Amino acid sequence: SGGGTGACTDDDGDEVCDDVDVCLGVADPGQDDFNGDGLGDACDTIVIPLASLSTTATFFSYEAQTTTVKYFAVLDGTGAAHIAFDACDVCYGAKKGYDQVGEQMVCNNCGNTFAIVDIGGENQGGGCWPGFIAVQMTPSDILIEPETLEAGSWYFP
Repeated sequence: SGGGTGACTDDDGDEVCDDVDVCLGVADPGQDDFNGDGLGDACDTIVIPLASLSTTATFFSYEAQTTTVKYFAVLDGTGAAHIAFDACDVCYGAKKGYDQVGEQMVCNNCGNTFAIVDIGGENQGGGCWPGFIAVQMTPSDILIEPETLEAGSWYFP
């Protein structure tokens, strides 16, 4: 087994001693830590419980390596979750983000409105659009990998 001091205990079987393992309980032999926070990527997934969301947008922040990344999650009228960067594909440089008005998200820079039921997909038209975030959905949670938010940090210069 690799690393560690003294007797090596390796409870997750990744051949890295528990006293130096960056993600205890999850086998991650590469010990990758993309954002350098000391917690390995295998344990760094951001979990947003669907039960914590409503039809009123909840805004989140993530401390990326070079900036604060902002995003939001909201349920539509059927209870389906929608998530996006709090930045427009075109207007992101204005750093104004979105506000919610009823069942719409409104760009605080250009005033364009986007139906909540449509948010969460990739921009198909090339114009203004809430920035796409690739997520995994489980029956109870939204899962976001830190690398995904890091990759979107360009929205927040």
